[in-house]
Amino acid sequence: MIRHIFAYCWWLVLFLAIIASCALTPVKPEPLRVRLATWPGYAPLYAVAGHDLAAPTMLEVSTSELAQDNYRAFAEGRVDVLATTLYSALQYHDQGTPTVIFMVTDYSNGADGIIARAGINSVADLRGRRVGVESGSISHFVLLRALAQADLQPDDVEMTHVGVSEAIDALDHGLVDAAVVWEPVLSKYTQTHTQPPLFTSADIPNEIIDVLVTHPETVEQRADDLVNLARGWDRAVQGWRTGASEISGTMATVMNVEVPDLRRQFTMIELTDLEQNRRLLDPDMPTSIRPAFEDMVSFLQSNGQLEAPPPTPADLINAQIVTAALGEAQD
Repeated sequence: MIRHIFAYCWWLVLFLAIIASCALTPVKPEPLRVRLATWPGYAPLYAVAGHDLAAPTMLEVSTSELAQDNYRAFAEGRVDVLATTLYSALQYHDQGTPTVIFMVTDYSNGADGIIARAGINSVADLRGRRVGVESGSISHFVLLRALAQADLQPDDVEMTHVGVSEAIDALDHGLVDAAVVWEPVLSKYTQTHTQPPLFTSADIPNEIIDVLVTHPETVEQRADDLVNLARGWDRAVQGWRTGASEISGTMATVMNVEVPDLRRQFTMIELTDLEQNRRLLDPDMPTSIRPAFEDMVSFLQSNGQLEAPPPTPADLINAQIVTAALGEAQD
């Protein structure tokens, strides 16, 4: 009897010790999963991850060049934060995926464009030509805006689905006559071909806006991590602006270019810091993205790319993360 009691007590002590050990072992926090495409405006995110600028939040950064792959990953909850365009964010919402815009990363004012083979010298020359474009992406928007400025209709050209990473090869092999691309592909083409771009986002200034989007439940459950990400983004942007070698080097490496080349690309891209975001996300500020948001909604509607009732800025934009990040940054 005593032996049984002793054995029971021994197992009880062992069990309690195991429980105590588990309680003392720190649980490793889940990383914030971030997805992006290879675009200079998103390069600071790699600096945030590589230099722990969002500590204590850890980032898990993945890349895909295909807009549809990125949308599926976001819609299926396989990523927490997606770097994308305002154009795409509006489409995600329209397709029934709850989407929250919580930061603006950059503006493209020349870093997206249309390249063409020799002999095609203007957008007007694209009539009846094959144009490579990734349907449903910002490339589609750039093409439609260019055609409109040249008094052409979408059916005046033959649109062929071509990813940005495949565009130069498709042009060089005669599969298309022109293609819509963005940096760094745009610079790569103009450096190796004498033909200048037919059209760039500089012709539609401040219309192409890149943003960070997340899920409503991520805002509710991981607001602190999103705040840390926003603060890390600001540190990376400020580091880039001041020429911090570790930040510049990381950003150039992930873009597969030298730092001077990346600086040249950023003459066509405006990165936005936290203070700029405060003004951009406030609907009452004259610098608000509200007019651009409403113009993009009108564009998508007029081109048959929205099926649901048009959203308002309040439906998608949440400034709370930026506000909290600024508040903490000032403490």
